[in-house]
Amino acid sequence: MLLARFKHSLLVATLMVSGIVSSAYGQTTSGSRITASQILPKDTYLFLNITSVEDLKSQAVQSAIGRMIADPAMDNFRNGIVGAVGGQVAEGAANVQAALGMSVEELLSIPTGEMTIAFSKAPPNRMGVVLYMDFGDHEAQLKSLLDKALPALQNSPVLEAADVEHDGTTITMFKNTSESAQATPLAKEFGWFLKDSRMVVSNSSALLKLALDNWDGSGEKTFAKNESWTYILEKTETKPGNGVATVYFDPIGLFTQLVQTGSLGEAGLQAGMAISVFPMLGLNQLKGLGGTIELNPEGYESSQQLMIFAEQPPTMLMQMFQLSDVEKTPPSWVKENVTSWTATHWKVEEAYKTVEMMVDMFQGPGSLARMIDEAAERDPGIHVKEDIIDQLDGRVQLVSATGSSSNLAEANDILVAVGCKDTAKMTQLLATVAATPGFPGVERDLNGTTVYELELGAGAGKVALTAANNMLLIGIGGGQLEMAVRGTSDVRPLSETPAFQAVAKNFPENARLVGFSKPSESVRSMYDMLRKGDAADSFPGMDEVFSLVDFTALPEFDTVAKYLTPGGSFWVSDENGIILKAFSLEVSE
Repeated sequence: MLLARFKHSLLVATLMVSGIVSSAYGQTTSGSRITASQILPKDTYLFLNITSVEDLKSQAVQSAIGRMIADPAMDNFRNGIVGAVGGQVAEGAANVQAALGMSVEELLSIPTGEMTIAFSKAPPNRMGVVLYMDFGDHEAQLKSLLDKALPALQNSPVLEAADVEHDGTTITMFKNTSESAQATPLAKEFGWFLKDSRMVVSNSSALLKLALDNWDGSGEKTFAKNESWTYILEKTETKPGNGVATVYFDPIGLFTQLVQTGSLGEAGLQAGMAISVFPMLGLNQLKGLGGTIELNPEGYESSQQLMIFAEQPPTMLMQMFQLSDVEKTPPSWVKENVTSWTATHWKVEEAYKTVEMMVDMFQGPGSLARMIDEAAERDPGIHVKEDIIDQLDGRVQLVSATGSSSNLAEANDILVAVGCKDTAKMTQLLATVAATPGFPGVERDLNGTTVYELELGAGAGKVALTAANNMLLIGIGGGQLEMAVRGTSDVRPLSETPAFQAVAKNFPENARLVGFSKPSESVRSMYDMLRKGDAADSFPGMDEVFSLVDFTALPEFDTVAKYLTPGGSFWVSDENGIILKAFSLEVSE
C-alpha cells in the first residue's frame, strides 16, 4: 500500500511539473480584469488567492528550486525518476485522455489567470464556499469537461436539477436531496456559471447570484472594500499586485458566523457558548490575519509578508503575547555550525498579570495567588511566581543544528535558552526539582555546571536541563547546550559569518523577533545519506520505496547547495497589530 501511494504521489507530481514547465512560457496575463475580491461579499472570512496562474508557473520555473531542478547536474537523477515511473506516467496520461478527451497538458492549462477559494456569508443568513477561476481562451476545453460531467450529475438519484437565470446568465444548480445532505447545512446544493472567461462555483445559489450582481466591480459591499483586508494588503504588499498569492483569514469572524448561521448543525449549541466568552477573553480584538507571497522579488529569491490585524491596545489573552525590541545579534556562544537561530524578548510580567486577571475573573479576586501559595507548601516547595516567573527576564532564543547521529530521532541538536536574572537561583530551582523523589533524570558535570538529563523514551534521545550564564538551558542533542555552557570555543560565532551579516542587513531597528536559517545545512546530512544509499536504514520498512528511485544519481551536494540560500525573518509592531516578514536571499551564480 505504501509503495502504491508513493508511486501515485510521484505520478501526480510529475504530471503537475510537466504541466507547469510546458505552459510556463508564451502566456499573457488577464490585464485589468475585475478580480475575485470585487465580486465576493464583504463578509468573506477565508480568502486564498493565486494572482495569476500563468505568472505563478513562470516564476516557479525561474525560482531557485526551479533552476536547481533544471540544473544539468541533476540530469541523471531526473532521467532515473522518469525511467522508474515513466510507465505509470504514460498510463495515467492515457487514462486522462480517454476519460476527459484531452491531454494532461491541456487539462492543466485551463486555469490561466486568477484563481481563488473563499468562504463567505451568503444572504440572508447562510455560509458558503466559492471557487473563482479565470480560464482565458480555454472555454472549449472547460465546456467539454462540463459536458462529460453533466450526464452523471443529471442521472444521480439524489441530485435534482435547479437551473436559474440571473441577470442574463444561466446558473447550473443541483439540489442534494439525500438525508445526509439535508442534515448538513453546507451540503444541500451546488452549482456554477461561466461568464467573461471566468467560472464561479459555489455550494450556495445566493452567493452565485451575488457574484453576478457585483460583476462590474463597482459594488461597495464587496471583499475588496473589507477594511481589515485592505489594511493588511496595504501593509504586506511591497508593490501593488506584486505577489503571486495572497491569503486572508478571520478565524473569530468565521467561527462566529458558522454558529450564527446554523452551519455547524448540532455542534452549534456548544460553539455558541464559546462565542459568549470571546469578549471576556479579548479574542474579539483579532480582526484577521493575512498577507502576500512573492517569488523572485527584487533582492530576494522569495518573500512572505504576514500581518496579524488586531484592535489596540491588547486586552486579556491578547496581552500574553506582547514583545519588546530584541537584540538582533546572536551571542558569541551561537556558532556558525547552527542551521537556525531565533530570538525574541517576551514581556513575562505582563503575561503573568494577564493570566492572574483571567483566573481571578472566573474564580474570584486573589484566586491565582492563593493557589500558587498553597502549591508552594507542598513538595517540592516551589513557588511558581517567586521562584520561576520573577526569575525570567524575557529573553528567549531557539537554536538548532545538525546532530552527529545518523538516527533521525537524534539527528537534530536543539537548544531553548531562556534568560534568567540570577543563575544561582535558577540552579537551586533545578536542584530542588531533581531532589524530588521519583525524579526521572540523572546528573552529570559539564565544566563545573550540573546538567540534568532525562530520557525521552522510544529511542527519541535525551533532553538536558541546566542553568548557566544567566540562562535556563533546555537542550536535545547536547552539542548546542555545551556551547552555551562553555561560552567559548574555536568555532567562529554566527554573528561573524558573511551569511548571517547578509541576512541581518534586512532586520529593522524596531524588530520584536528576528530569525536566521541556513537551509543548505539543514538538509545536507539527509541529502548525503540519500546519495550514499544509506537512507533506507533510517526508515525501516521503506526498502521498496527507496529501491524505486536511484538517489545515488544525485550530484555532489555542493552543486545544489547554492540554490538553498540563507534566509531570515522578523516581526515588527504596527499600530494595528504585528507584521511578520520571512525571506530568502538571492542565489549567487
